[in-house]
Amino acid sequence: MTNITGYWSQGEIIYTHMEEEGIAFFPKGTGLLIWFNPYVEIIDTFHWRHQNERVSLLGKKQITFRDDDLSEIKPSDLSVADILMNMVKRKSINSGTVKALEFLEPIGYSSESRFGFICRDIWGMDHYKRKQEVIMKYGELQKSEN
Repeated sequence: MTNITGYWSQGEIIYTHMEEEGIAFFPKGTGLLIWFNPYVEIIDTFHWRHQNERVSLLGKKQITFRDDDLSEIKPSDLSVADILMNMVKRKSINSGTVKALEFLEPIGYSSESRFGFICRDIWGMDHYKRKQEVIMKYGELQKSEN
């Protein structure tokens, strides 16, 4: 089975301008679907399953930040069942090539469902390191799950 754990972003392989979407898969079957622009960031926490090159995502909570302040918490509507996914090499917008996940149907907020690999640990990124405690608490994620 292909290892999909890590943080993947549309902005690594597609010019996204002011809005971007990313997805993080944690090793123990949870993750984050992230949509953001300069003022708003929406994070859906989810459980995931990957089998036979198909992925399923079941949302838990949706956490909204406005200007980096916690704004809203509600149940997530994210529900994706058995979507075919391929891992391919794509040209990075920066230079060279990167691994990319391509879903054959939209999985998030935009119609674009290609994400380039950024890093294995999203919590190592300063922006998410600052929000980790809030995301873990209100997103109903356990430390042992990521």
